[in-house]
Amino acid sequence: MRTFLSSPRRRRRFGWLGAAALGVTAIVAGLTYSHSLSKPEAAGPTSADGWAPPAVEKRVRLTEQNRLDALTVASEFVETAVARKRIAESWDLIVPSMKQGYTRKTWALGDIPVVPFPVHTARWRLDYSFRNSVGLKVALFPKPGSDVRAAVFNLDLRVISRGPRRGWLVESWAPNALESASMGGGQPMSVTGLPNLSAKGTSGTSRLSATWLLVPAGIFSLVLLIPLAIGINGWHRGARARREYARARSRV
Repeated sequence: MRTFLSSPRRRRRFGWLGAAALGVTAIVAGLTYSHSLSKPEAAGPTSADGWAPPAVEKRVRLTEQNRLDALTVASEFVETAVARKRIAESWDLIVPSMKQGYTRKTWALGDIPVVPFPVHTARWRLDYSFRNSVGLKVALFPKPGSDVRAAVFNLDLRVISRGPRRGWLVESWAPNALESASMGGGQPMSVTGLPNLSAKGTSGTSRLSATWLLVPAGIFSLVLLIPLAIGINGWHRGARARREYARARSRV
């Protein structure tokens, strides 16, 4: 009894149809996979979904009272926590996040997360001022003859509510390696004339002694006087030469 696949011709045709069907299946599967890869992911939240980017904080001008309060805290922080003197007094000058894991008693022992420095002189420059935060560049200098190099630090302060009162507290204290490197161990030109880090009598403006004004004035005077002196000397020598020449001709 002959079956459907007993004929060699039918077996060949059936094999061709099976191969063709397998190829078509492979092509369809490949297209479906590539389409799934190229399908864009769901977009993230947008303002239409109720999300909006945070507003950029606006810089503000410090009032004299805010400047005085911020500099008072900054000065006391440097004189205590940074200089490692009367460390217990710095406990109330720092935000709670910097004191995590400490008590007032353990903080006073001196092993605190504040970079120390043997402060002899401190000068400051305003870096930024927002409504509730202020940044200062603080240049610290050791005693003359010390082996310690002068350094610049970034001091950030923030207004924190302390019970019924609001006041400035130190939020961070970190070395500024770039500006410290430019100091070369001495007093850099960038801080010459800047006010001392003290709340007493500081307005935040740079003031130089009037004596320094005489230096450029003297240099300018020399620039004018030297050519003038050379010119007078040349004129005098020329006049004397003409007189001697006139006397010589009169004798002939």
